[in-house]
Amino acid sequence: MPLLMFPPRINYNLFVFLVTLLLILITSSCDDSTTVTTKDKIVDNWLWLQSTGGWTGGTITPDSVGYSIILSFEEDGIYSKFQNDSLVTHCGYTVERKEYSNREHDILIIEDHYAEQVIEYENTDKLKLIEICADCYEHTYEKIGHPLD
Repeated sequence: MPLLMFPPRINYNLFVFLVTLLLILITSSCDDSTTVTTKDKIVDNWLWLQSTGGWTGGTITPDSVGYSIILSFEEDGIYSKFQNDSLVTHCGYTVERKEYSNREHDILIIEDHYAEQVIEYENTDKLKLIEICADCYEHTYEKIGHPLD
């Protein structure tokens, strides 16, 4: 005798489809409080490694320009930029989801900064900020930990 008996009107394939659909709806509506947002990922201190682009398409590094840069993103939306350990910028920032080049991206918006920047991660320790403007730069940073010492 079969395990499940279906009335003649209910098709087994329809039953499986409806149960699968129900499970998908239930699991997709679950609250996933462990999701890490881009704003959560960017909160840290980042050491500048290099920048490429500009109208020449060249690459600049701390060695080629003679200074270091550290970016600090705080949980409360405060951005700080240090050049050779001296604070040069201290203001607010936000991360917004926007369309750019026909794709959705997380966009970094720094108060009083002329260009919004696309946020990309090469891995958990490498950050790329790509300025959204003509002849702008793609900046690469490495996570150095938090808090800034």
